[in-house]
Amino acid sequence: MDKSKEIEQARRFVDGLLHILNERATVDIVPDSGELYVNITGHLRLIGGQETVLASLTHLLRRHLRVTLQADLPATVDLNGALAAHRQELAARAREAALHVSSSGRRHRLPPMSARDRRLVHMTLAEFGGVRTRSVGQGAARRVVIEPVK
Repeated sequence: MDKSKEIEQARRFVDGLLHILNERATVDIVPDSGELYVNITGHLRLIGGQETVLASLTHLLRRHLRVTLQADLPATVDLNGALAAHRQELAARAREAALHVSSSGRRHRLPPMSARDRRLVHMTLAEFGGVRTRSVGQGAARRVVIEPVK
């Protein structure tokens, strides 16, 4: 599918929602690792700092793209780059922990995290030599364990 068409549909949808909410913001949309990354920049009264609202916006955007483009397209809505910064920080912490594991030879348990964060850790360390990752635990206590490869 044509990325410019996907981006245009996403922009129309997000701009329309912001107009309905009477929110002033800048919308940047870029393809990122197979998904559309939508960053809304501005001081938003109604959706600022509310993770559940951003998750809902992401869900609505995906549904809109599925209906209008007849394709299931991954998309993520971010506010002022907070999610992107979180992802970068988490990837850096995962690499740091992997370095510690590979040098010490001892496994390291990361704190419990969401499925999306666990996936990011697994993907970040997939090509990292000398370690492997696995998820352990149940529900909200589920976490990633980084182990040395023997």
